[in-house]
Amino acid sequence: MLDFKNVSLKHGTKTILTNVNLVVAPRKITTIIGPNGSGKTTMLKLLSQTLQPDQGRIVFADEKVAYLEQNNELFEPLTVTELLEIGLTNEVPDSEFMYRIIQRLGLVEMADQLVDELSGGQQQRVWLAYALCQRPDVILLDEPTAALDVHYQVELLNVLQEIQTEYNLTVVMVLHDLNQALHFSDFVWLVRGNGYVDRKTAQQCYDAELLSSVFQTPVQIIEIAGKRQVIVELS
Repeated sequence: MLDFKNVSLKHGTKTILTNVNLVVAPRKITTIIGPNGSGKTTMLKLLSQTLQPDQGRIVFADEKVAYLEQNNELFEPLTVTELLEIGLTNEVPDSEFMYRIIQRLGLVEMADQLVDELSGGQQQRVWLAYALCQRPDVILLDEPTAALDVHYQVELLNVLQEIQTEYNLTVVMVLHDLNQALHFSDFVWLVRGNGYVDRKTAQQCYDAELLSSVFQTPVQIIEIAGKRQVIVELS
């Protein structure tokens, strides 16, 4: 279990979180959404223990956490296989497991290529494979679709959803695209930017009044081909 217990945090004079109590749903996908600067990445850093709250605490229940930041860089040229070998747990290095991950994420043909020579979408899959090779219970992803075109965004999120189910993982990620966030998630944390966070099921978030309030922008919920979509009203 991964919990926020009465967590408060400020950056200088700006309040980021105020007395937040949240439970990360185990073995589900939770996506954090909210306005820019509201504290989405901060919440991931608190969960990864790279940042400590001013008050309260983050409760861990002996779970291994892998955290992928927005920008993951190499300090030396490495092939896909070389990078994933680094990711393997030192306690139980398992090359067979690594190659299953390579196959599962469609990386076989590029296994011997340098990571820096791959496309953005391919690199994101490689870094996801790197995280999986650590055999985590929880994966934290900060804007994993940033800088990807729509094709690669959807491809990556489809793969992530399949991997989450296959390996029974707990996933917490930050996304900006509201339709992707609601479609690919079980739960959503709405960070309001005033220190408060709402926890809803993804289905509960198909609420125009709720989303308009969080983002201070009018939105509509419409149905296309039997699926609900969030549409931003343009003035």
